[in-house]
Amino acid sequence: MYFNEEALQQLRQGFEALPGKTAELIEKYATRTYSNELAKGFGHHGFMRRVPTLERCIENVFGLVTREQVEPL
Repeated sequence: MYFNEEALQQLRQGFEALPGKTAELIEKYATRTYSNELAKGFGHHGFMRRVPTLERCIENVFGLVTREQVEPL
């Protein structure tokens, strides 16, 4: 096994906190004061659009890999 029980618990806790952290991060970028419109555009239309995609990727990995997984996917 690659991870001990403590490391697995930390991974589980981090995964369970993911939706809240994603929402918090998006809110911070949505309410941030930007120095100019170009920066605001990158923050809103670039970064904030990609955060939910990253969240889905993490969910997919956790759905594919089990605790007992030893072999590469």
